[in-house]
Amino acid sequence: MGRGDLAFLLQVARPGLWTTTALFYLMPLGTSIGGRADLLGSARFWTGLLYILFPLSFLLYGVNDIVDAEADRGNPRKGTFLFGSLGRDEQLAALRWKIAAVQIPFLAAFYLW
Repeated sequence: MGRGDLAFLLQVARPGLWTTTALFYLMPLGTSIGGRADLLGSARFWTGLLYILFPLSFLLYGVNDIVDAEADRGNPRKGTFLFGSLGRDEQLAALRWKIAAVQIPFLAAFYLW
């Protein structure tokens, strides 16, 4: 896997949108009065934040990139970390299995918790 493939996989997850995504995850903390310190020290909290930033974004936007591949080829904004990947056919064909592989450890952790 080359540098271009790693950039493609990161672009799929749209890291340019992670700030907004993290804010939605953190919003409920603004309304709770007590227990924030306990929450911020919780492995579950940080695992959940990590999950929504990469694996969940990778799943949601990856499916979008697979389904909209033809339309995306004409979009000049694609191929960036904000607007998403512009994958080659072979990258997009392998993407569904990579999406599934990224989900497995988190789904196992969530199930056990």
